[in-house]
Amino acid sequence: MTVVLAAEMFNSALEAMARAIDSGWNANLRDALDIGSAAVLVCAGGAATVGLIVFLNRLGVALGWPSFL
Repeated sequence: MTVVLAAEMFNSALEAMARAIDSGWNANLRDALDIGSAAVLVCAGGAATVGLIVFLNRLGVALGWPSFL
């Protein structure tokens, strides 16, 4: 979760810097902002995957399934 928050903060900093550089439409800045947003999405997906693994492992232990970890 901390990695997702850090990625979101970097993305917000990138957006603020992009607004400071050029207030109009710029294809290069658009691409940089899209890449920053994609990085946040990848981090969120990783966090969700780790959370799901931990949750399913705990659920399995509670239900008597063999532990995978």
